Amino acid sequence: MIKKLSGKLAYFLFHQPAVWERLAALRISISVICLVLLIWGDYDSSFYGLTSSFLHRQDAIFPFLPALGPTAFLILKSVAIVGGLFTLAGLFTRVSMVVLTVSFFLLNGYIAANDSYWLAYITHLHFFSIALSCVDTSRHYSLDSWMRKRIYISDKAQREAASFAIAFMQIFIAVLYLQTGISKLLNSGVEWFTSGQTSYYATMMFGTRLGQFMTQYREVYHVIGVYTGIVEVGFFFAFLFRRTHKVLAVLGMSLHIGIYSLMILSFFMLWWIYPALFLFKNNWKKQAEREEDLTVTPLQDELPAQHQRDIEKVYSSFSSQSDSDEGSSKSPLQTMNSRKN
Repeated sequence: MIKKLSGKLAYFLFHQPAVWERLAALRISISVICLVLLIWGDYDSSFYGLTSSFLHRQDAIFPFLPALGPTAFLILKSVAIVGGLFTLAGLFTRVSMVVLTVSFFLLNGYIAANDSYWLAYITHLHFFSIALSCVDTSRHYSLDSWMRKRIYISDKAQREAASFAIAFMQIFIAVLYLQTGISKLLNSGVEWFTSGQTSYYATMMFGTRLGQFMTQYREVYHVIGVYTGIVEVGFFFAFLFRRTHKVLAVLGMSLHIGIYSLMILSFFMLWWIYPALFLFKNNWKKQAEREEDLTVTPLQDELPAQHQRDIEKVYSSFSSQSDSDEGSSKSPLQTMNSRKN
């Protein structure tokens, strides 16, 4: 039993399906989220620069940061935007991903010195961008891959590192939901979910027109409260079964979209990542057997093993033409190459 569980854990951590495509999709998703936040979010260069002298706190999360003026803050913000654009395009991806990660991290560290409330909503972006900086995210959907035009062969270590990065992000989100649900239970009890009062009164005061219209149907908010509890508390436990991952992604996305449509509480910085993390096909057995990892350019006269097998199959179909070569010590592949020459 323990051996079987450890085997499943190993497959989950180191044999994620479609790792390179998903890492590329994650790179694009996170760079888009960061750009949306930087350009349209709460990063007012004038406000944080002009108020630095009396809002900056040395006891904040990054006490080593000096109080920045408006010019320095604008430069740091501009570097983060440029890094985000390069990362989105997949140009100099390894460098641009690090630039985006560091500049966005420092920028939010400075804002946390003024207001730590905002940082709580985007902590996962920092962890995820650090994880993506440690692996290659440029093999698909990038200008780097288009310019390289390489043929790749397998590299087990890089594939396992890439798989672990994806597994880490999935576990992070599952634990994040569990922590949120437990926090509500400890502070307000089960009533938070069954009564729906928090959602109801928040919608009355700050909700959209649709949300305020729906407040006349109080039972709707009872359903919303229960639905929130199912997603937040049940996400982690259902996450342990890989067959439910796609269902979890749909439930989480629908929850956040519904909350935004009723209460204008946007959590796009979280659920925009779900398609790349959870909606890919989880064909674990086939992936483990195939072990296709494309990383290294082969020598001119070398071909990947799969290509060699394909050539052997083609050659065998023309076996009648090879009778004249009977008794030769050359392999079929060598015979074909000699004929070509």
